[in-house]
Amino acid sequence: MRIRKIVRFNGCLPTFAAMIVHLMVGEASAAPLREALAQDEHLSGIVLALPDRLHHGPLHRSEGQSFSQVRAAYWRAIRHYPEDQFPEEAGVEERLIEASNLLQKHPEAQLWFWIAPHAADVTAYYRSLRYLGKYTGRLFTIQIDGLPFLDASGNVFYPQSFSEVPPREFSKARRLARLLSPAELELDSEVWSILSGPDSFYRFLKGGKKLATEEETYFDHDLMQALRPGPMKAARLVANLVTKSNLPTDEAALLYRIRKQAAAGLLTLKGDLQKSPRDWEVSLPQSAPVPSSETPE
Repeated sequence: MRIRKIVRFNGCLPTFAAMIVHLMVGEASAAPLREALAQDEHLSGIVLALPDRLHHGPLHRSEGQSFSQVRAAYWRAIRHYPEDQFPEEAGVEERLIEASNLLQKHPEAQLWFWIAPHAADVTAYYRSLRYLGKYTGRLFTIQIDGLPFLDASGNVFYPQSFSEVPPREFSKARRLARLLSPAELELDSEVWSILSGPDSFYRFLKGGKKLATEEETYFDHDLMQALRPGPMKAARLVANLVTKSNLPTDEAALLYRIRKQAAAGLLTLKGDLQKSPRDWEVSLPQSAPVPSSETPE
């Protein structure tokens, strides 16, 4: 294995390192970093992408239930998968175990957790500490909240995801690597019990590594208010809420709620639910009143 010299970042990195394990949320964010590693001699290591965006959906485990089972059940409900199908998103634990095994096998290795200003990245960071928090002195974070970068045209912008960052800009971002102190790791390790409470369904970023939680029904009023008499394509409905109304969640979470509302008789859902939401039609039950456009007190 090639050992290379590393420049000092904020006076916290050791002089030499044999391996860096880069942990990111989503393949879309990992792709430009992999490209940057191939282009920049100052960047090297292994990039692991976590497949699940943990800022929505249940995290709470019942007795005898694993975390992977909780997330698998959630994604199966969204996509109407059969019970014996294991959704790709539910493989977060496997990826974190892989990262831990790499650190255990290579005692000189470091792990860098790349955190974009998004609740998905921050939630994943807190989950990762269950497996990685024990590697004190070897864990670093790179946070880009509020920091400027240059886009492909050379214009300044403030990315919300690493998928937006051109590969050449990762050379700049690597200088932000900050060692996590034992005290910080101890405090951060306690946050997961709050995030994974039984009433926590949505996680929202409040700046830095601060998150707020809300229950499953949080966006139900917005969902019902967006419906009008007559059927509407489910994909169009959720896209309008996420893009035009700027609801801070993913379309998958709203599709989950549409299914739950339909199961409770509060919505009518037609179409082949094993196909794309573009094939589903959502409407209010005929006996239901049209929701008021006014925000309730």
